[in-house]
Amino acid sequence: KDSTMNFYRRFSPQLGEPLPGLSPEANQERAARAQRMKNVTYDEVFQNDVAYGTPEVVIDWIQHLQEEFELNGIVAEMNQGGLVPHDRIVNSIRLFADKVMPKLK
Repeated sequence: KDSTMNFYRRFSPQLGEPLPGLSPEANQERAARAQRMKNVTYDEVFQNDVAYGTPEVVIDWIQHLQEEFELNGIVAEMNQGGLVPHDRIVNSIRLFADKVMPKLK
């Protein structure tokens, strides 16, 4: 939880900065997304944005997303926020490679 929320709190100010070349409307949308990200709760992130849990839970969630959004790829960030201890990152990578990946299309 701490690591995930660290990511959201650190990234939201960067997302809110206007980008040259974007329309005013697009920059306003960036600012609105940054504000939502700044105020998001862990429960909201856990319910909507991440796949955390046992390999079976992660498989089910990714398969659900594949069906709903026709995903053909994912980003696997085992240390979102930079606060997860190394041994837990290695364990997550092993579990993902050994148990999750073989079940995905």
